Amino acid sequence: MSDAGLPPGEEQRRMRLRLSILEASVLAAERREEVIEAVAEAADPKETRRSVAQLLGITEDDASGVLDLRVRHFSQANVAQHRNEAEVLRDLLERGR
Repeated sequence: MSDAGLPPGEEQRRMRLRLSILEASVLAAERREEVIEAVAEAADPKETRRSVAQLLGITEDDASGVLDLRVRHFSQANVAQHRNEAEVLRDLLERGR
């Protein structure tokens, strides 16, 4: 997972960002009915992003990522893949890589 030539700390920053996105996508899949309801009830895109962020307890940037997901990302196989990748990233970050 190493990218040669990255500035110090950049690899960890990228891993933390990816982890945040994966965790948000798993949360959205687990609460997909509520996410869809929040989207349907929102008046505009900004309210949609805020509503999803608040519902899932995530940042508005992560909510934007959730809103960009295709429905197929809610499948059991994709959710399991995201959980596994998130676990690997957490382990790497805890080891200080």
